Amino acid sequence: MLDAVDNCQATPNVNQANQDGDARGDACDNCAATPNSGQENGDGDALGDACDACPNDPQNDADADGVCGNADNCPAAPNAGQENLDGDGLGDACDACPNDPFNDIDADGVCRDVDNCITTANPDQADSDGDGKGNACDRCALDPQNDEDSDLVCGNVDNCPAFPNPDQADNDLDATGDLCDVDDDNDGVLDGADNCRFVANPGQADADADGTGDACESGGPADADGDTVPDATDCRPADPAVWAAPGDATNLRFDAGSLTLLRWTAPAAPGGTSPAYDLARSGAPNDFSAGAATCVATNTAATSAADPAPPAAGTGFFYLVRTENACGGTAGTDSALAPRTVRPCP
Repeated sequence: MLDAVDNCQATPNVNQANQDGDARGDACDNCAATPNSGQENGDGDALGDACDACPNDPQNDADADGVCGNADNCPAAPNAGQENLDGDGLGDACDACPNDPFNDIDADGVCRDVDNCITTANPDQADSDGDGKGNACDRCALDPQNDEDSDLVCGNVDNCPAFPNPDQADNDLDATGDLCDVDDDNDGVLDGADNCRFVANPGQADADADGTGDACESGGPADADGDTVPDATDCRPADPAVWAAPGDATNLRFDAGSLTLLRWTAPAAPGGTSPAYDLARSGAPNDFSAGAATCVATNTAATSAADPAPPAAGTGFFYLVRTENACGGTAGTDSALAPRTVRPCP
């Protein structure tokens, strides 16, 4: 058969069969029963687009569920309904974590919706204190209250588990911290009435009647509130709970395994028994003014706060902690050692 009249010049077809009547004989036509002179074949399989039920799927619906592979959320597992409970792009029929859109982000074999450490691998799911947080991501693995007072000392070893006291001061060594001990010198006189709070003096002798017992005065400088800070340098000489402006809070960070809970460390120089904190959030690292910042927590005694608000895609949040008491406050300094300015809270 001469090429000039052969409808399959490169493929033998003596009978020149051409059932669809296009320019291609059946022997070389990728859609023998459907006219398609251009022989278009987008997915490169043996079927032309004109007769290919899945023109963009070279496997042609490998799982035979009626959904082409290029659009099938489980191309190798039949799932005609395309059910996808967690909306993650994987159909339930082939999704190892059908209720976890992050599909076991820590790769420990436990899906996020049942994983007690969602971003820390812990295949054994050990949880010694039974608080729902696995040991691998639980900073206080033996404290089911998880440091209730947020002072970075776990409750099982904290001498004041309900009151923040990171220094764990215990004047009378009775295993109850000074902050929550009603008699810090263990002399039988409760702190509120004791004229020497930290020095045992059951008789409360006060020869000069200045309100400070002889046992802790010893001819030293006047200390009207008995907080061991002389009145001359005490910013609140009548208030035993405050004696100076507090120092900076430090180590601001997200809690392990959490994207919403922030923690910080109390100042090394608290200036009193329990400073208060404001936590501010801004979209800019150097602008915490009222127009740019939001107060996440206000006047809290805890050293933690939750911020459930996520940043917009492509942006981030910046946080700053201000420490304060009746004598003043600070949010630290910038790189030029200038005091940082933070909006009032609330």
